[in-house]
Amino acid sequence: MNRRVYDDFDAFSASVRDVDATMMLNNPVHRSWTIEQATIDDLDFQLGRLGSGNILEGQSWSAGCLFYLPLTPSVPYLANSRAIERNQILILEPGCEFHLSTASPHDWCSIFVPVYRLQALGQTLTGSSAGLDFKNPQCRIIHTNSQVVTQFYSIVSHILQASASATQFETSPRAIAAKDEALRFAGLLLEHGHVGRSTQRGRPRIVREEVLSLCRSVIEGKRGQPIRLGDLTGVTGISERALRTIFKEYFGIGPVRYLQLRRLHELRRRLQSAGSDRS
Repeated sequence: MNRRVYDDFDAFSASVRDVDATMMLNNPVHRSWTIEQATIDDLDFQLGRLGSGNILEGQSWSAGCLFYLPLTPSVPYLANSRAIERNQILILEPGCEFHLSTASPHDWCSIFVPVYRLQALGQTLTGSSAGLDFKNPQCRIIHTNSQVVTQFYSIVSHILQASASATQFETSPRAIAAKDEALRFAGLLLEHGHVGRSTQRGRPRIVREEVLSLCRSVIEGKRGQPIRLGDLTGVTGISERALRTIFKEYFGIGPVRYLQLRRLHELRRRLQSAGSDRS
């Protein structure tokens, strides 16, 4: 097992696997971030403990599914504007775009399973049993129960503990058995989660995601330059009130605070880059 404790948020965020995403620091309480990781063949297991909130936005890897379990009941987790509630699990389908945010210190764990491993289980990825659609990958929340959630955490924690305590655990018969259990569990989650593609109420989700895409294009295009709220309302054609609603749904904060975090994040990155160039 690889266990690392960071006092630098950017170093921690760079260590998180299985997504191509940007992570921004939000509301640091304890400046300590821990990541535990293990790999068996090509399955990844992670356990994160964050002394802060964070905003994570980007894409999941197209090579497989990421199963994500929140571990801190008192903290709201938002995934593409939807709250991940008690006994719910997030599935990032291959190559889906996502926004994941929390405002407080929190823990999480995850399992990443390659697509071909799921196919080997007999899952039909474009069919009804798995509920996956490569043409329209989704950030999906499925409702389970306390037993399933406990099993999820047990699989990850046992593998991490065994990897830490046993040399060459990843190639041992015990590891192969643990991997097979994780694969079967992932297949059951996908089969169970087929009902998770329900229609959403309220403002159509595609409209909200188009608004955020337009906002990102403005932010990227004006990198290093001041961005006003009017820049975002101008390109999206919606009111400040509507824009605030969408940002709070997705990130838990309004657009002004989001832009502040982006500026601070970019400034910290530039300062770190300048420091490394001088050394």
